[in-house]
Amino acid sequence: MATSVPLLSAPLKTTSDVDFTGALRQIIATSFGESPDSYAAEIAALNRCRQDALRGSAGSDVTARDLLYKYFGQLELLELRFPDIRVPFPWSVARPAPPRV
Repeated sequence: MATSVPLLSAPLKTTSDVDFTGALRQIIATSFGESPDSYAAEIAALNRCRQDALRGSAGSDVTARDLLYKYFGQLELLELRFPDIRVPFPWSVARPAPPRV
């Protein structure tokens, strides 16, 4: 006798690229009174970390999970240093590909 198990399906969500540069530069200049140009490499590294986490690729020995953990850790540290930063993260539900006929 076969038993049926209910299965829940959650649609995948996708996001587009988010650029932290403008928001971080503004906060560095206004809150800390420093030149944002001196932090350009760090801001670029944060943007690259997000891109790697979204795409799941940064090298052959790094897993997608590791990239997500790294990015999440960077976001936590960012929130501690810049609690007033507001960067929008657009989400949309991924549309499944139409069936082939």
